[in-house]
Amino acid sequence: DWARRNHEKAVAKTRRWQQRNPEKCERVRSRRHLTIRTPKWASRFCIAEAYDLARRRTAALGEPWEVHHKIPLFSPVVCGLHVETNLAVIPARVNRSIGNAFPIE
Repeated sequence: DWARRNHEKAVAKTRRWQQRNPEKCERVRSRRHLTIRTPKWASRFCIAEAYDLARRRTAALGEPWEVHHKIPLFSPVVCGLHVETNLAVIPARVNRSIGNAFPIE
């Protein structure tokens, strides 16, 4: 109710919070993208296992590991899905170097 009556103040307050909490905003954006790109038939168990494996490798090896989408979820060339067959667990440094690129052969 307050936000509706004080729209400009509410927007400014939200922007300040977003500037102070960029990591939280990124997590929300990432979850939203994954939800959009995850079909109902995807194996949520296998997807969760990939993220668990990345956490375990990070803990065991002392180097950050991430879940990589072989076909990017959003790209100018092609858009993939958030499904178990499109995932790979790789070191974070490698994942960051690949970025959103899709290898065209």
